[in-house]
Amino acid sequence: PRGALEDPAGLATAAAAAPDLELFGLTLSHKEIIYGLVLGQFVGFVGATVTGIGLRRRKRELEVLNKTLLSVNAELRTAQRRDRRAGRVRVNTTKEGAVDAEAEGARYKVVDRLREGKRLLRESRESGTDDAAERALGVFLAVLDDVRNDKATQESLDSAWKAERKARRGAAVALRKLGRSDEAEMHWREVLSMSVANEDAAVAVDVLGALADCETDKGDLEAAGKYYDKYLVALTSDDADALQAARDALASLTLAAA
Repeated sequence: PRGALEDPAGLATAAAAAPDLELFGLTLSHKEIIYGLVLGQFVGFVGATVTGIGLRRRKRELEVLNKTLLSVNAELRTAQRRDRRAGRVRVNTTKEGAVDAEAEGARYKVVDRLREGKRLLRESRESGTDDAAERALGVFLAVLDDVRNDKATQESLDSAWKAERKARRGAAVALRKLGRSDEAEMHWREVLSMSVANEDAAVAVDVLGALADCETDKGDLEAAGKYYDKYLVALTSDDADALQAARDALASLTLAAA
């Protein structure tokens, strides 16, 4: 058939000279058979072409949807942050009315490194490179280790859980920048758990959007859509309803991990 497509004149001559064939009780000429084969090959070629075009179009649509979801969520979260002030880590660096030098040093060690981590994340966004993100990750993980395991650090902070949460949030952002969304998601889950436990609706809502971003990065648009739905509902709700949406998301995460 391929040769026939390349030489239509030769096809016609060969078909006219060939005798008829009996096939399944029907009398068919070679001309009819050959043209039938050529037509079948042509239809198959057209079908494959149309399928390929359809798949490419679907891929482009998914890529556009992915970028749109990330862009919309980033804008919403920026607007949300603008409408609220971030909670500060309160400190307790006095002992019997006097300044506790050891506690003060531990406190500054935490605060300064959290600031350094944020600076490195900003540098990473501006430069578009991974080096600053890697360094930021190291800073946040070191703070996390101190807050969880160093007694002096724990005693210097009036709200140690807030310092841990800040360190986890920074680590999650750095990990996502490095393309390690699965690890980032683990930290976001812990942040969500702490926020729900301490009834901090503002941060809990922000985490729902971050989890949606992680799922979008992984290509699971169905899971991302569920988080985006919860995020948008929580964003326009009062604190009680926002916390309930966060609790529902946390319960789903716990079941999925079980």
